[in-house]
Amino acid sequence: MSGTDPINFLIVDDLEENLLSLAALLQRDGLVFLKARSGDEALELLLKNDVALALLDVQMPGMDGFALAEFMRGSERARHIPIIFLTAGTADTQRRFRGYEAGAVDFIQKPIEADILRGKANVFFDLYQQRRQILAQRDALEAGSLALADAANRLEDQVRARTAELEDALDRLKAETAERQRAEASLLQIQKMEAVGQLTGGIAHDFNNMLTVVMGNLEILRRDVAGQPLVEQRIEAAIGGVQRGALLAAGWHGHGQWARARTAAHRL
Repeated sequence: MSGTDPINFLIVDDLEENLLSLAALLQRDGLVFLKARSGDEALELLLKNDVALALLDVQMPGMDGFALAEFMRGSERARHIPIIFLTAGTADTQRRFRGYEAGAVDFIQKPIEADILRGKANVFFDLYQQRRQILAQRDALEAGSLALADAANRLEDQVRARTAELEDALDRLKAETAERQRAEASLLQIQKMEAVGQLTGGIAHDFNNMLTVVMGNLEILRRDVAGQPLVEQRIEAAIGGVQRGALLAAGWHGHGQWARARTAAHRL
């Protein structure tokens, strides 16, 4: 029910003219009258409609106003509806006590003073309207609370998902950092091997140049001392030393080439 829906008053009286006169007396904007000419008709209306106030005639054929009020008080749907009894008969203390015992909030004697009845009815109209507004506000607050709770749950899920993404990114970064460190260590080792290869190759090259000079002079000297066995023997020994040095230099050179080849293989 929204705040713009009409408010229902139930009027129960066995005389049609009384129903019409009460409706005309209490008429105001936003108010709808549910009319019943018996207790049974009133109960059917109460089962189908929300009612802000029930105006019950006490004396009716069949189910009278007191019996109807007792039925209403036994109903979960209708027990909280305020009741005003209207009677054309005597309103002695005993009848009033019975009416209040049945759940009435007031007991009015006919003929009715219009201003008094209108003032009392307007109080219940305003109270019901305020109650409906409070319930609407409560429902809105509950809906807002549910929406906030749902938003908080979604935010928490997003935070968990984002945290998992960041943790995964951190793990990948750690793995990449470790891989980079291993690559840098391998590159440093390759650079050291390349430096050693260049050094040994350079030494072998320079040593071979020196051996070439020595070997050339020994060859010339060997021709010059031909026929001198002792000298030739010593020259041969020197040439043998030069050749062993050349073999040693060749080993250095080969090591340098091997180091450079291994460096190139690592770079591929």
